[in-house]
Amino acid sequence: YHGIFPNTKKAMVEFLERMEARKHDVAFAIRLKSNNRHIGNVGIHGIDWIHRFGGIGILIGEKDCWGKGYGNEALRLLLAYGFDKLNLNKINISCHAEHKAAIACYKKVGFKQEGLFREEFYRDGKYHDRVSMGMTKREYQKRDDRVKN
Repeated sequence: YHGIFPNTKKAMVEFLERMEARKHDVAFAIRLKSNNRHIGNVGIHGIDWIHRFGGIGILIGEKDCWGKGYGNEALRLLLAYGFDKLNLNKINISCHAEHKAAIACYKKVGFKQEGLFREEFYRDGKYHDRVSMGMTKREYQKRDDRVKN
């Protein structure tokens, strides 16, 4: 719910257990290579196996890890997984329109803005817009910086 409700370790464990059982979602932990510290989660959700698309969810929950490229690396690895292993044709992502760092990260890995959904989120006493972005497999395959298997 986009940071509105508090989260607990128990709730996260239950969420990951539900993800393991679902056939339309894949979820992964984001861990630092240096010490295996769990700093966030990333996944592809709502996978439509007929039309071959899904939506990314990503969270770097440790504030001291923000702005260090971990989200960029996690997204690049997830895109490789989604396009190369799951054979998806399109992957979507969205966020608050005010979240400039996230939007810059998404653009850097190759997402293109596809839409603006006005006043979709209510937070801090007012409504906020949501930006929707997408990338096709063809666009991904043209990128020089993609993760190659």
